[in-house]
Amino acid sequence: SSGAAVISYPDRGTSSSTDTVTLTDTSTSSVNSNPASTESVTVTFLRSTAPSSVSVSGLPVSTVVDSSRNYPVSATVTNSDGTPLTFQSVTVTVDRGWVGAAGSTVATGLTSYQTSTDGSGNFTAYVGSTRTGTQSIKITAGTSGAGVGSASVLYTPSTAYEVHLVGSSAFVPKGGNTTYTATVHDEFGNAVGSGVALSFTSTGAGAFTAGTSPLS
Repeated sequence: SSGAAVISYPDRGTSSSTDTVTLTDTSTSSVNSNPASTESVTVTFLRSTAPSSVSVSGLPVSTVVDSSRNYPVSATVTNSDGTPLTFQSVTVTVDRGWVGAAGSTVATGLTSYQTSTDGSGNFTAYVGSTRTGTQSIKITAGTSGAGVGSASVLYTPSTAYEVHLVGSSAFVPKGGNTTYTATVHDEFGNAVGSGVALSFTSTGAGAFTAGTSPLS
């Protein structure tokens, strides 16, 4: 009744494309219906600059703890239609170990590292750990700091380095015995798993319940 016709023309994921919308007056009662009156307008869809996802490569599934070794988190930041985003601010955070630039070691002690994507939308950070278990890696990008990517690395103990021996009692009662528990650690204090060969040796009048010394 007001003479206006309204349509909606939503984005269909065709970023950086230009469409032309044409309106033609086809009413037979219109004064311009013969020939038909035509008006057109161009619609340009702008490429989204909001980070949407990160594809990570270069990380091992698992590795042995080490105080100097680090591993590359090579990634590409893209928007919702998969276009790489250039020169985007990126922050990489880990819940254990460290993260930083190439050559970073345990001495840096950094759990968060800020960098930016290059002209191809790529960036690389490096992670490492002297703590066993799964290291969770979180990647945020853009000014809003939206979480757009994640990865993980499983760190396993290094080789046996020291043994802690604890007795259940400081004294052995007459005719009785006491139990000793040995715990094996790597050089970073992580408990080493099964398969470590141990040898117990005693001196004096006492003896192991197995009757032999050393006892392996």
